[in-house]
Amino acid sequence: MPESHESFEGKNRVENTPQPQADLSSLLENGEIRSVKELEGYWGMRLMGIKDGDDAFFRPDQETAFIFESTGKDARRSDLEVVAFKIDEALGFRLVPPVVYRTVNGMEGSLQKLIKDSSIAKRLKWRGTVKPEELTKAAIFDYLLDVKDRRGDNFLVNQASGKIWLIDHDYWMFW
Repeated sequence: MPESHESFEGKNRVENTPQPQADLSSLLENGEIRSVKELEGYWGMRLMGIKDGDDAFFRPDQETAFIFESTGKDARRSDLEVVAFKIDEALGFRLVPPVVYRTVNGMEGSLQKLIKDSSIAKRLKWRGTVKPEELTKAAIFDYLLDVKDRRGDNFLVNQASGKIWLIDHDYWMFW
């Protein structure tokens, strides 16, 4: 069931419902890219501005292919990111930001919504600010997927709301 936020303007009730995940995925898949900025130190990751939408991170598969090739694994990083999102969506946890496959400038990869108002956990003193149910869902998610790499670099925290976001799903299950 989608969360909704109610407010009152005068005597008229106004209900603000967050945009459904399907609409965000469609925007990520088909939205016109209005800007591209390479992020130094992040294995070829780029920040993409999407017209009529939010920004997103694009990580081309070619930038991380050597990881999988060196271990003989037949997978792509984008496969793992999209599968993690789909599993999260099926569970209804809403922990993984929307992510899709996308080809940008001839490169295939994953395009994931930028989560604003959140920071990488390792940069924060977040303990005690995250809602216990968020931590419980994250623990269940990581247990089910046999995540072996959850650390402060690969989850985000919104300290104001107590919400966490799980990112960087390239080291789980079959590793």
